[in-house]
Amino acid sequence: MNELGVDLDSTREAQEILDVRWRAMTPTEKFRVAAQLTSMATTLARTGIQRLHPDLSDEDLRFQLASRRYGHSLAEEAFGPSNAVG
Repeated sequence: MNELGVDLDSTREAQEILDVRWRAMTPTEKFRVAAQLTSMATTLARTGIQRLHPDLSDEDLRFQLASRRYGHSLAEEAFGPSNAVG
């Protein structure tokens, strides 16, 4: 576990190397890494939704993604009520 009480999925030595590298990054580098991770997570979520519901329109796919990311009520505020699957 780390200092926040979160189980690590790597060895303590590997985590220490990652921690050192993260602390050495500039804010721009950290932002770039965060943006890449966000993009990867979005791709994974979109793929998962498409596998479960292959017939969704692009609009309904965006709604489902927003619903997963921000909650159903906020997605409805942004997109209006959806007729797509819940």
